[in-house]
Amino acid sequence: MLHPDKVGHEANCEFRPYSCPYPDKGCNWEGALDQVKLHLMQEHKPTPTIATSFYDCTFRFDDINQPRVLVGIKSYFGHHFLFWVEKRKEVDGLFCATVQLIGTEKQAERFVYKLELKGQGCRLTMEDKPRSIREGFSSALASCNCLTFTDSTAQLFTKDGKVEINFSIRAVN
Repeated sequence: MLHPDKVGHEANCEFRPYSCPYPDKGCNWEGALDQVKLHLMQEHKPTPTIATSFYDCTFRFDDINQPRVLVGIKSYFGHHFLFWVEKRKEVDGLFCATVQLIGTEKQAERFVYKLELKGQGCRLTMEDKPRSIREGFSSALASCNCLTFTDSTAQLFTKDGKVEINFSIRAVN
């Protein structure tokens, strides 16, 4: 490869290092795709899930008043998926939840995720294709590839002070 072509190739090569997908800008980790999950587990301590079935799980957050990012990792179909819920600092009381694949854009096209808030006889559901971690958390939010709800909506789904979001993945052809 000629030197002038190197920069363009590195910007688009699917084998280039992955950056840490955690939305905290303070982490400068980079590494191979197969090391991303290990990095997240060791450095960012994902939230444990409550298994409801093989393809479904539930993420619970105990205090919806705390401004934070909640991250969970779940493995399905031989791939690892990141579940994010962020209480947006710049928009008071707005939550955004999305799913990303620890994988390439092409791999992400093979799946559909569903997020669902349930409680008190109400249901709020969102279904979409996950984004690759290459695109970043901010890209998913900017493209509205997320379940969005307010503090007051979250209160409708609160049970014993906790909010649970059900998460499921299915493969598509």
